[in-house]
Amino acid sequence: MKQCFQRALGFAKSEAVLSIAALLAVGSMAAVPPDKGYLDYIDWDTLALLFSLMAVSKGLQGQGVFDALGAGLLGRLSTTRQMLLVLTFLPFFVSMLVTNDVALITFVPFGLVVLEMAGCERLAIPLVVLQTAAANLGSMLTPMGNPQNLYLYNRSGMGFLEFCALLAPYAALSAAAIALLALLPKSEAMHTAVQPEGKGSGRRIALFAALGGVCLLCIAKLLPPLAAAELTLAVLLIADRPLLKKLDWALLATFVAFFVFIGNMGRLPAFSAFLAGALAGREVE
Repeated sequence: MKQCFQRALGFAKSEAVLSIAALLAVGSMAAVPPDKGYLDYIDWDTLALLFSLMAVSKGLQGQGVFDALGAGLLGRLSTTRQMLLVLTFLPFFVSMLVTNDVALITFVPFGLVVLEMAGCERLAIPLVVLQTAAANLGSMLTPMGNPQNLYLYNRSGMGFLEFCALLAPYAALSAAAIALLALLPKSEAMHTAVQPEGKGSGRRIALFAALGGVCLLCIAKLLPPLAAAELTLAVLLIADRPLLKKLDWALLATFVAFFVFIGNMGRLPAFSAFLAGALAGREVE
C-alpha cells in the first residue's frame, strides 16, 4: 500500500499539470455527472493533430534530423547569446505560419537538442520560457497564427494585409521585449565543434517528412485531422511501433482532462453567468 502511494506521489510530481487537470476534471464530475454530452467537450481535431505532430517530431528526432540541423546551426554561431536569440526567434516567426502550438512542438525539442550538443543545458528553462512567449506573441500577427485570430479574422471582414497591419506594432513591440529578455543571460564564447553521431534512414526521414506534410495540409484545412491521425497511427504500427511508447501521452491526457473540466463548468449556470459577465466587462452579482 505504501509503495503504491509513493508511486502515485512520484507520478503526481513528475506530471504535475496532468495531475492538477485530472483533479479538476474529477471534481467537476461531482457537479455534472458523466453523460453523453461529455463526448462533445473534447476537441477531437486538436487531439488528432497534436498526436500526429508529436509523432512526426519524435520520428525526425529519432532519425538524427534535429542533431544534423543543430550541428549546422552551432557551426554558424560563436556565443551562447547568439544561440539563445536564434532558438527563441525561430518559433516567433514560424508561429505566424503554422500556429503557436505547432511551432512549440517543433522547436522546443529542437532547442533542447541544440543546448545539449553545445553543453549549455543550464539554459534549458530560460529557453523554453522564451520560446513559449515567442511562439504565442509571434502568432498574434497573422490570422492563422492561432485559433482566436482566425475567429476574429473571419468575424471582422478585414483583408489579410489589413489584419496583419493592425497587429504589426504589437508584434514588433513583443519582438523587442523578447530580444531584450534573451540578451539578459551572460554571453559566453562557444568553441564546440559538433558533428552528428550518425545518419538516420533516408526512407524513414522521407516517411516522417511526408507525415509532416499531411499535418500541414490539416492546418491549411485541406484534410481532416482525424484522417491524418489514423494515417499516422497506421504508419507507426507498420514501420515504427517502438515510437508509440515515446510519445507524450500525458500531454494528450492533460488536454482531455481540461476539456472535461471546461465542458462541465460551461454547463453550470453560475459559472456561465460569471463568464458572460467577465466577457462583458461587468461584475456578476
